[in-house]
Amino acid sequence: MIKTFSEIKALYDKEGHKVWYFLLFLSLVSGLLRSLFLALTNKSIELYGEQQSYHYYFLLLTLLMLTALSANYVLMVKNRKISTQLLIRIRHKLLAETAQANLQLVEQSGISNLHYHIMHSTWVISTSFGALLAFVTAGITLLFNFIYIGWLSFNGLLLAIMLTIVGIMIHFKQEKKNLPNRKEIDRTSNRITQLHYAFLHGYKEVRLCEEKTGNFFGKIQHTSQQNYQAVKQESHYSAFAELSASLFQYVIILVIVFALPLLVSIDATTLLQLLTAILFTVAPLEAMVASFPAFSDAGIALGHYKQIRQDIKKTLENQCPQTEKLLPAFETITLKDIVFRYDNSDNFCLGPINLSLNKGEIIFITGGNGAGKSVLLKVLTGLYHQQQGHFIYNGRKLGENQRQVYREQFTAVFNDFYLFDELLFNHNYTDAQINQLIKHFDLEGKTEFKAGKFSNIELSTGQRKRLALITAIIEDKPIMVLDEFAAEQDPLHRDAFYYQWLPELKQQGKTLVVVSHDQQYFHCADRIIQMDLGKI
Repeated sequence: MIKTFSEIKALYDKEGHKVWYFLLFLSLVSGLLRSLFLALTNKSIELYGEQQSYHYYFLLLTLLMLTALSANYVLMVKNRKISTQLLIRIRHKLLAETAQANLQLVEQSGISNLHYHIMHSTWVISTSFGALLAFVTAGITLLFNFIYIGWLSFNGLLLAIMLTIVGIMIHFKQEKKNLPNRKEIDRTSNRITQLHYAFLHGYKEVRLCEEKTGNFFGKIQHTSQQNYQAVKQESHYSAFAELSASLFQYVIILVIVFALPLLVSIDATTLLQLLTAILFTVAPLEAMVASFPAFSDAGIALGHYKQIRQDIKKTLENQCPQTEKLLPAFETITLKDIVFRYDNSDNFCLGPINLSLNKGEIIFITGGNGAGKSVLLKVLTGLYHQQQGHFIYNGRKLGENQRQVYREQFTAVFNDFYLFDELLFNHNYTDAQINQLIKHFDLEGKTEFKAGKFSNIELSTGQRKRLALITAIIEDKPIMVLDEFAAEQDPLHRDAFYYQWLPELKQQGKTLVVVSHDQQYFHCADRIIQMDLGKI
């Protein structure tokens, strides 16, 4: 537990550390004030029993009450603020590191898995500090309550400590047994998220076939049942652990009332004060016990967070020095002895690839399924890291830390493209010019560009690809990669793509790398690259 919170504390910035210590100090003050409230309340009862004036204690108790409530208010508000700040920071850190990693990280980890941990695990980590504050406040209250109980009766203190320790140890042992159940709940919750994500993305395909729908819901039901069984098992352990703490509180009360007077001579007032003190320890003890599951969840979430960062680190790219942020205008790119394998596997190997691209030419890449066309595009654009070979840009070999600045030479419409409804880059086009492009690509009346966004992107696949091409044109990069662009176009727009749009882009000085299976249009290319089994 200490190691977990030490690692979580390291996630806070300098200002966060100051607030962290301040809130821990405030927790200590809050616990002390609660114990003082108990002691002074009992003192008032004692004075009342002795028929002495005690009403002036009312003001003191009211002051203590208001101070304790104020401390708790600050604790709750500050804790929420620091937790939210941490959540934003670690989410942003993960996303920023992911943005500096390699495409293979996302492909291998899975989008829904990464999303689950970026959203859920970071939330658990950020909220765990609240559990720590509750634990500290309860612990301090418990400590001072025990001191007060000891002042009333040493024998009562021994009994209270002994039974409380037994109760906490039982709870802690149960929580340790419960850890596998909590991990299973986390695993199945993640899997359910993945299935829901897949269902929504594959809605059209699943909706067409009742058998598919039934089988898919069967998977969701099976995983949900696994989750339910884990939750049921976890709840048994948790309930037993929490009730064990409560049980020992009841036992303490019975022992104080019935056993203590048999062991030592004690007056009724002191006995009543002891009982009041014991009752005041119930809430903080339950708060301490309730913190244990949060500590377990924080440990699990922190493990996921560290694992993702380790996975990111494996593909993290060196940053380009500020002096090398720009490359000269593109003339040629040469891939020299490039070799790529998935995780060094022998199942598929791209290369060795030796290939040059020149400014203002149209290159078609063709080949059967599994020939390596898509892999070549991802290596060419720098989204995949080659294991061997290097890139030569305008006759100069590029370093590893220039990978991003090299990528900046490309814009692409991949076969599995994602269409944003807004332009996420600076450009020199006016809204009128963009709408003229929309008209040029026969999308007028289906969407328009206004207020910085496309009014509609819920279009057919062919139309969405044309809108993605418009975005790529506006981005104005020297090299444009189009992966099977014509495959979803109707005959009219397929003709327009090969006979009109490609020549127009070439005339603008663009280099066009086009994956195509349309042999009847091969004469439109300056060169054709035939791929087979990962080789040219």
